Amino acid sequence: MSPRAVRRPVLPLVMRLRSMQKPRVTRLVDTWGVKIPWDEQADAEAVVVEKLGGEVRDDRDPGGGVEQVRDFHLETDGIGIAFEVTRYTEPLQEATLSTVDKLDWRFIDLGFDWYLGMRPSYDVKRLHRSIGALLVRVEATGVIDERLVYDDDPPSEFGGDLVDALRALGVKYLRRDDAAGSGGGVVSPNPTGGAGATGPSALVELAEREAGESGNLLKLEAATAEERHLFIWVDTKQTTTYAAFSFGLPGESPVLPECVDAVWLVEAVRPTARVWQYHRAHGWRDLDRWRSSI
Repeated sequence: MSPRAVRRPVLPLVMRLRSMQKPRVTRLVDTWGVKIPWDEQADAEAVVVEKLGGEVRDDRDPGGGVEQVRDFHLETDGIGIAFEVTRYTEPLQEATLSTVDKLDWRFIDLGFDWYLGMRPSYDVKRLHRSIGALLVRVEATGVIDERLVYDDDPPSEFGGDLVDALRALGVKYLRRDDAAGSGGGVVSPNPTGGAGATGPSALVELAEREAGESGNLLKLEAATAEERHLFIWVDTKQTTTYAAFSFGLPGESPVLPECVDAVWLVEAVRPTARVWQYHRAHGWRDLDRWRSSI
């Protein structure tokens, strides 16, 4: 007699559907040094409702499943707007900064805190091993602010070997900050960007790149709405692009796919974030800051 087959329990339909879905994206956001959960889509909804008014329909994208749809739909002043939400990241830079966060950058022999403008990617552990002793030598020269890019002459106070050593570690710029505390000086290495766009044009490039990304484009093309908007959170870790907010609104318009009517660029910070929008009908607008509820 053949053994009986073991029957698997049949899940109710609703449970089977849920098992096919991915959870909503919830990340950690840095708020005054404290990491807290962050629901990107919920905050994006809060931003656009505050700025445009109206109501978000209940048929949000649950995440995953066979058919992907826009993240949420806003009804305002008789106009339906489909929104797709994304966060701008650079994987290589993210990995570099993740390694930076794991190390202690306080050096007992330093008399000052130091800011380092770094290449977009560099050997973090090598920098950590060497930078303390090199900055002790820099402090002895009295130099407080210096660019070390290759087309600039090094300061006369620096020996050639010191400049070469800093450049080899990926240092493009250094600035002396406040006097060190009792535990020594703190070194803050930050990527300053590569050969790409800087200033306002970095935001224009960002809008074009994310609007043309296949996943975002596919969902907005399929959306049924009077307008289709792409909402982009700009992470503070993407230092070159994030810093572009300080230059004011761009003077040039992004070239967008036909199905994208507007792009929102919003700082991924709390408690307040700048909110900028480009719309085909009126160009760039500063929609003022948004204050989160946390």
